[in-house]
Amino acid sequence: MRAWRRAGLALVVLGACNGRFAFDEHDDASAEAGAPGPDSHAPEEPALCSLQSVACPCSGTFCSCARQQWCRFTGSVCTPGSQCAFLCHNGSRCDGQCQGDCKLECEHESTCLMVMGENAVAEAESSMLTLTVGDNSRVHCENNATCHVTCTGPCTLECQSGARCDLQCPGDSRPRSADFGSRCPR
Repeated sequence: MRAWRRAGLALVVLGACNGRFAFDEHDDASAEAGAPGPDSHAPEEPALCSLQSVACPCSGTFCSCARQQWCRFTGSVCTPGSQCAFLCHNGSRCDGQCQGDCKLECEHESTCLMVMGENAVAEAESSMLTLTVGDNSRVHCENNATCHVTCTGPCTLECQSGARCDLQCPGDSRPRSADFGSRCPR
């Protein structure tokens, strides 16, 4: 009987509440910018990607952030001479770094903030990507993704299918629009 009373009280409280509280730290603008809103179930701290992680499990040199999680990729599973891969899909928030020969997929309403070394390959689709890459890297953005790319050496940025992109090359004082793609020369 006590459980039913508590459930009834919870329904009364929920029914009387309009869902907005004075102590909400998130406004509508932050939700539109990809930040978790007040009703989001995103964790408060990032999960480190590892073989033992539930939120960001790795298998060999391949790690994947689970749905709507916050994952941090440190590149600790990467081995010299083999490509490392990090998948950030389905409304997740991902950040971190990877030194060389890394691949990143940031897709399906995810937000990614990464620093990657030389020969990196990154793809963004329907997501927000802020990325710094090293020499000889390639970035591909499509399907309404927003991509902010900084290259520390020669790189290529492909931007298509409604994506919005900007690129900053070595020596540039600020990023420049690259909605049709661009490159940083040698």
